[in-house]
Amino acid sequence: MLDFNRVNEILGSEMVYATGCTEPGAIAYAASAAKDQLEGPAERLTVRASGNVIKNAMAAGIPGTPYVGIEYAAAVGAVGGQTALKLKAISAVSAEQYRRAEELVSGGRVAVLTAHADEKLYIEAEAYDGLGNMGRAVIAGSHTNLTRVERNGAVVLLGGAGAAGPAVTPEAISREWSVCEILRFVDEMDPETQTPAIIRQAISVNTAISDLGLRQRYGMGVGPSIARGVERGSVGNDLASRASLRAAAGVDARMAGANAAVITNSGSGNQGITATMGVVGAAEYLGADRAALVRAVTFSNMMAVYIHAKFGRLSALCGATCAGMGVACGVVRLLGGGLEEVECALQTMIGDVTGMICDGGKPNCAVKVATCINSACRAALLGMEHIRPGSREGIIEQQVERTIQNFCTLGNEGTAEVDRVILRMMTGKPGLAPLPV
Repeated sequence: MLDFNRVNEILGSEMVYATGCTEPGAIAYAASAAKDQLEGPAERLTVRASGNVIKNAMAAGIPGTPYVGIEYAAAVGAVGGQTALKLKAISAVSAEQYRRAEELVSGGRVAVLTAHADEKLYIEAEAYDGLGNMGRAVIAGSHTNLTRVERNGAVVLLGGAGAAGPAVTPEAISREWSVCEILRFVDEMDPETQTPAIIRQAISVNTAISDLGLRQRYGMGVGPSIARGVERGSVGNDLASRASLRAAAGVDARMAGANAAVITNSGSGNQGITATMGVVGAAEYLGADRAALVRAVTFSNMMAVYIHAKFGRLSALCGATCAGMGVACGVVRLLGGGLEEVECALQTMIGDVTGMICDGGKPNCAVKVATCINSACRAALLGMEHIRPGSREGIIEQQVERTIQNFCTLGNEGTAEVDRVILRMMTGKPGLAPLPV
């Protein structure tokens, strides 16, 4: 059985608090770290980011503001960021600080460039004051991995997680965990005394942002729209509808810039909402008790972490598919299924949603999340009847671990050109200035 303390360590690394979309949050964190090296207020900023970061930050809302995008994320971080809060660096910015950030952007004093870095997740922020000082901060590999900070060219921090060899790496997760071992851990843990603390927090925090998204109109309003359809009878009041509206509502609020925290999964707030709220919605529909809920949410999040460790932090394929696969597992657990049913559900869902592209963090992510949750619930129901694709079909293999690896290999190795084409389409729209390189 997996070691309880080690599971806590991994989940504590892969599930963290964040405010707003993760990529703008990481940009704000880097800008805040850079401005800490100045003696006066930041007067000018330059941000260099990898294509995947640019893609995910271009259209994402900045919490507490009507603004979207990289320039505003950097400006708010450089004016009012609290670096110690990392992905919540801009959670307590004042109205006056927002106004000053808007002046930086409207005055053309925030430049965004494409960084040609080896890392898919790379952010470099430079801040300049009016006294001739320059601060520079670099984030690479993961959203909170601050690898370098400089003041006027002198290094004041060097290393980050990669320098010391972190205890939690994708390779370690892939090596230590498996579908079978995760399910065994979930089945044998005492839900009263052994539920990881971050799981309880995820249920509470992500339910709050889902409730917010159902109460108010945010973004496209996907969650409330499904809820209205259920009330009218035009959408079935069923497992998939309840699960999808719960997850979509949280993503509606987050992508529109609601000033509310989330618990992430594998570096993504949307995936944290999906992996948790898809199961919460299903549990609400099924009338599951608290013990069944925490087991299923634990299973969903652990499976999402496990698959994402092989999949990679950022890809041309939509990461909500990974979180949705976790939901499929969690729903099977709620329905009383075991390992065979879980494996069937995973095979079916991989055969269904593989190939969904990621074209950035934006309000439309709520639609994709609803699609993934619908697929997850359908796969779970089919899995309970031992229905799954055959091993001659596409990327499906007889062993579920090999099918998962095929899905992840496609996301890692098969989509580099897709990523370039997507970014070119996004940055080349009429009325948008192309990003300099």
